[in-house]
Amino acid sequence: MEEKIKEVQEYFISKILNEEFEVSVEKSSKHILVLVIDEKYEFSIWAANNVEDRAQYFDFPCGNFITLGEFSDELKEVVEKYVVEYRSMHENRLKKKRIEELELELKELRSEK
Repeated sequence: MEEKIKEVQEYFISKILNEEFEVSVEKSSKHILVLVIDEKYEFSIWAANNVEDRAQYFDFPCGNFITLGEFSDELKEVVEKYVVEYRSMHENRLKKKRIEELELELKELRSEK
């Protein structure tokens, strides 16, 4: 059984190293990046702090199909690229939302005159 578990872990680690996954924008957050492999297996990755802190995260509603063990430096670097990309996209979405809110508030203030 241990060999099968290790084989499954290596399969998913290989998928991440080969960048064969999608980032779930809907489920990811400022601190957690959710990777989806084979369109159904989800893994939560700690995305806060620095690249050295990249690891699987377990206290999150998104399930982890299997534990991946300690992340190698190579695995951390691959994930980091997506963390940086997601953060940028997330920050832009927040800014856009804030602009829309302010524009609506300004419109309401102008209509009160």
